[in-house]
Amino acid sequence: MSNLSSRTNVTILFTIMATQTSSVILVSLLSTGSRTIGTYQPFGSSVHGAIGNSLLLLAFTFILTSLFVWAMRRKSGELFLRRIFVLLIALTGFMMTYLLLSLIMRTITTPFLTMIVPILAGIGVVIPLILPGSHSRLIPFSSLTCLIIASEVGAYFAFTLEPPTIFLLPLFFAAYDIYAVFKGPLKHLIALNKGGLSPLTIVVGDIEIGIGDIVFYSMLPAVANIISGTAGFIVTLVTTNAGVALTLWLANRVKVFPGLPIPVLFGTLAILVFTELL
Repeated sequence: MSNLSSRTNVTILFTIMATQTSSVILVSLLSTGSRTIGTYQPFGSSVHGAIGNSLLLLAFTFILTSLFVWAMRRKSGELFLRRIFVLLIALTGFMMTYLLLSLIMRTITTPFLTMIVPILAGIGVVIPLILPGSHSRLIPFSSLTCLIIASEVGAYFAFTLEPPTIFLLPLFFAAYDIYAVFKGPLKHLIALNKGGLSPLTIVVGDIEIGIGDIVFYSMLPAVANIISGTAGFIVTLVTTNAGVALTLWLANRVKVFPGLPIPVLFGTLAILVFTELL
């Protein structure tokens, strides 16, 4: 998180809570039907496998952000790579919307509508991203699109990850966020930034928040809802957003502060402690 002003803090917290609630609703709807999405565990379900599962996604993230840094240093390639990233995010949004909505609808409507409605919804979600130009009047709509996509990805992770990967993945990304902001690719991106870090960030008020931050903020309460029900969701929602509030407070006092470590630590500990108390 960067460039914070105190007047936007409430807006940020309500925006985050809206995406978290959306993820929980999606997971709840998915849980009512038969599970047809495979779990993500290419290296297995052991602790060592969970470490491998987490490092694989982390390596992918590191490569993408490093490419973005490289492109911004080479001015001739910056615009091209920005467009590639926009297309990747749009494709992710379309696929997530189509997949999740088709799974939810297949038990309540006809096969034709189950196919057509998710396609139209997926197109509708990504239109603000793929419209030509990056005019300021489009920023609120593209940010809303990215919030929807982040919420969907958070729900997808919550539904497809299994313990212990589901606990280690956010912790690995939180640790990487510390490195990336203070020493790694994000530090260089912020230093090179001249016109915003779109499409890697979401604009809320007058600040930019990483899409990855929103994904994990949304994922944790959804995980708690799956494991512990409504009570677990509420506890994790409160603790995660307490971490967000503390992060905002710290970010108001320094130029840049990583958005993941404190909320992820608070949220993950809440899930583990609440599960043990049941």
